Amino acid sequence: MYISEIEISKLRAFTEPATKLYLGRGVTAIAGHNGVGKSTILAALGNCGHLPKQLGVHLNGDGFSTELSEVLTYDPGFDATGGIVNIAFKEDDSLAIKNIPPTGILSFRTALQKPNKPSNVGDTSTLTRTEDPRTRFRLIPKKAGRPDRNERKLQWPTYYLGLSRLFPVGETDEYLATKKKLTEDILAEYSSVYKRILGLQDSIESLAQLTIAEAPRKKGVPIETENYGFTANSAGQDNVGQIVLSALSFKRLKQQMGDAWSGGLLLIDELDATLHPVAQEKLYKFLTEVSRDCGFQIVFTTHSLYLIQQVLKVCSPQNDFTRLCYLRRKDGCIDVLDNPSFRRVEADLNNEIVNGVSRENPRVFLEDGVAGLVFRLIHEHHIADCPVEVCDSSLGWTQILAMFNAYPNLLGSALVVLDPDVAVKDPAEIQKQIPQANLCLNADDRFRLGERSIMFLPGEKPIEEQMFTFYEQEGPECVLYSNSELDEMNVSYSTMMDMDDFQGCTGGEVYKQWYNRIPVSLRETVVKFWLDSNSTAIQQFAEEFRENYAIAVK
Repeated sequence: MYISEIEISKLRAFTEPATKLYLGRGVTAIAGHNGVGKSTILAALGNCGHLPKQLGVHLNGDGFSTELSEVLTYDPGFDATGGIVNIAFKEDDSLAIKNIPPTGILSFRTALQKPNKPSNVGDTSTLTRTEDPRTRFRLIPKKAGRPDRNERKLQWPTYYLGLSRLFPVGETDEYLATKKKLTEDILAEYSSVYKRILGLQDSIESLAQLTIAEAPRKKGVPIETENYGFTANSAGQDNVGQIVLSALSFKRLKQQMGDAWSGGLLLIDELDATLHPVAQEKLYKFLTEVSRDCGFQIVFTTHSLYLIQQVLKVCSPQNDFTRLCYLRRKDGCIDVLDNPSFRRVEADLNNEIVNGVSRENPRVFLEDGVAGLVFRLIHEHHIADCPVEVCDSSLGWTQILAMFNAYPNLLGSALVVLDPDVAVKDPAEIQKQIPQANLCLNADDRFRLGERSIMFLPGEKPIEEQMFTFYEQEGPECVLYSNSELDEMNVSYSTMMDMDDFQGCTGGEVYKQWYNRIPVSLRETVVKFWLDSNSTAIQQFAEEFRENYAIAVK
């Protein structure tokens, strides 16, 4: 199961009416100015679950549990009872969590509990207890609606990584570093991911577990290489190490629990802290991959505009896996912007007014009308939230690139989508067409340079040839021919695939003539049916287009 939404009222920054956040099925980023309640949300989410240690522990030995006090320190002047948190759960492919009300919503209430005091047992014996001078501020599940009618937390693994993980070992003399024993497969995976994120070439010989007296919650995971030891790790290395180990801990827990796995929740405060942009992006991609593969949620906070931009590239109404919640103060309450535009986030974080002058939608250049129809159908059904102006005049791919090369500034926000057969040409042949254009050829360069890349419609052969081959393989039983419009115009396998009229055509011309014979009024139906059979390739194209679109509108 996973958390689909959380509603908070009368708790810290969250007053009335209640504030509601919708979470991604996999990854959720929470952003906003300081003091808008980001950490409070992490505390409330993590507090809902606890996994007994006999069922599994973190690779650093911790239990999978998050206490409210780990995140929030009781403020006697302002924290009080009466706060309400409602957390909604949804089912997925994993096992259902026990003791959730039938509504799927588990409610919590804030409570103050007195500190521990010595107590007497009988007349003569005294039970000595350590006195805790602090009043305990707690978030307790409500009994109402729960099958077992108790106030226990859910048996569900949660783990919180707070800012104490960043306490620098170089600023204390009281620390303990002991070598960490991991299985060979976990150490190998850890090393591979760690080095990929940070771009390190050194061979990792061993790991340690590092604890600091001044930050007891910190459990660092420094590495030892042939060139330096545990205490020479940078803050960024320490941060990445703890996050990667936590993600792999959930992965191992899933393997241990088998069919009893019901997901889990990893919470990370300030994911981007101490990391340069490329490392932020690679870490975010790793977390997305492991969340998707293992079926647990990750919620993190961030102030990094670069990281926010990377998240927003994949956010859309059709994508329930990833979400960005932007928090801001409005009319005395906390307001949540769900998957806002990057321009809006950038303006708010920089305390600027969004430019009210309307921008033209980015232009998309395609080679001809066939490519234009294919793109329009993909756009309508997969990327409709990326408004564009389609330019599909009859220009060859070399002419389009020559235009971009000649006018790089004028076409600085335009996009290029070439026919699929151009994608298989020698990259050097394409590159020589654009020495002055602000375009690149692949995703790696796009991420590295922040430039738009040349895109190609799905496939490796001309569109008309791909369609002809598809319908030829489908044969007479293809369900397309049951369409009433085609039936009225006597379009069947025998009439649409009859090639007698094209005996004199050579090469790719035969496929163009075949396509041109399809009645204009039916072409959209024929093209859409073919596209629907290529959903994986279409989705990959849509994701690439979104990434380029985000760069174009910046």
